Amino acid sequence: MIQQLIQERWFELVKTLFVSRDMLEVVGILRRSVQHCHSAIQQVGSMLTLRQEQFDKRTLRSRQRANFELLQQSCVVYVAASRLLVGVVMIQITRFICHDHQTIIKGLKKMLQFAENFDSQTSPGKNRWDVANSLCMEFASKI
Repeated sequence: MIQQLIQERWFELVKTLFVSRDMLEVVGILRRSVQHCHSAIQQVGSMLTLRQEQFDKRTLRSRQRANFELLQQSCVVYVAASRLLVGVVMIQITRFICHDHQTIIKGLKKMLQFAENFDSQTSPGKNRWDVANSLCMEFASKI
């Protein structure tokens, strides 16, 4: 269903060779938002795999076990926030055709800021699952 919607929107938007500057800016912001979100989800997945292997081998220290449990509990929120971001991307693409471009661009920049922060907080060097969780909750409440 989502794939069909994407294909319909893709062909609806690309009708001519000329693309306005506003459209290029929107596409760039949407692309970067999705890339950051994808990167964050990959980081979470790789960390889950690594920590699960370490947990099974019983090589995690107590603080790492607590961190791993927090990560497991937060995964539901991360998936929901990622789905919400993709949904917002789809809606914004269709809204851009009919509405005020500057307002949409402003909202998309806020969404990009969330995606960048989410990507940063889930990086292997930080592993700040509680901060990433609160970012996702804050993003969901703003939408």
